[in-house]
Amino acid sequence: MSAQWKHRKAEEQLEPMLRSATKLDPELVTTYPRAVKDILCASLPVAFESHRGLTSAAIVEVLGDVYGVDHRELLEDGDTPMAGYTFARGAVAVVFSDSQYGEGFERFTVAHEAAHIAVEYLPALRRAAQPDLFGAPKAPILFARRDPPGHFLAGRDPTPIGSSDLARQYERLRADRNALLREIIANACAAELIAPHREVRSVLRSFAPGTDGVDAIQAHFGLSRRAAQVRLADLGYASHPPQHLSLFLE
Repeated sequence: MSAQWKHRKAEEQLEPMLRSATKLDPELVTTYPRAVKDILCASLPVAFESHRGLTSAAIVEVLGDVYGVDHRELLEDGDTPMAGYTFARGAVAVVFSDSQYGEGFERFTVAHEAAHIAVEYLPALRRAAQPDLFGAPKAPILFARRDPPGHFLAGRDPTPIGSSDLARQYERLRADRNALLREIIANACAAELIAPHREVRSVLRSFAPGTDGVDAIQAHFGLSRRAAQVRLADLGYASHPPQHLSLFLE
């Protein structure tokens, strides 16, 4: 897919969520760094759970103890590490994120989970709200998305957990074409949510020639320097740094 098409498509996918946020408070969308959690909550009541060393067992425990949700099916593959996880049922959702990799990574993870909700869950929720032919009540739809560290960190050097574990997680994702495409879209939308391509170009145009674009983008969007470098490369303003899945690593 072309870069320009990808950015426009991500912008289009996020438009309903950003429109809801604008109605609630226009500054949520126009002020940077963006308050990603508040933008998401303008469309859906969402609770956020940040845990260091997040695993499937921790998610199941929190969903059960705090939210009264029995989600033990998540443990069918054992107790595995999770960088992020989204559980939604009806008009409420819980977004989990792992804090151990740094603030920038966790912020991107939350934006990635927000993208899953915006692109996949909210349209399904709107369809489910439409009455069926006989007017029968519908059961609340259930939605879950799991993002182990290998979805983001495969290829990172040095890797924060065993590289073989990351590789297995990533290869499992690559083996499922639909899941891989879903994660690529979520990553593109997360990047667009945090640092929209139009705003990046506007910021760069506002500075005199010779200004360090990385410094400007880093300051404006609240990114790490590496994140700013990757976003600029993604938009064609710089050569790509070493290949990684995540755009916003520390």
